[in-house]
Amino acid sequence: MLETIIIGIAILLSLVALVMVWLANYQSKTLAKQIQGVNSRVSSLNHDLEIEQRQTEQELFRLWLELKQLQDEPVDNPPPPSSHLLK
Repeated sequence: MLETIIIGIAILLSLVALVMVWLANYQSKTLAKQIQGVNSRVSSLNHDLEIEQRQTEQELFRLWLELKQLQDEPVDNPPPPSSHLLK
């Protein structure tokens, strides 16, 4: 009789542990998918940022050239790339 109760408790604890492992695995997979989505979005935003930085650099250079022309100054030495200012 006592052995049956102990076996029943052991089976019950095993089932509880199995459910806990299943839940942890499910949460792990869900979190992995969410992290993958966030990483994808960050990558996309980084790409967009790089494009915007290049466009801004080009626009700054164009404005610099226009300023030099308006001031009737020679454009012998263009300014250094401004990318270090944008990062």
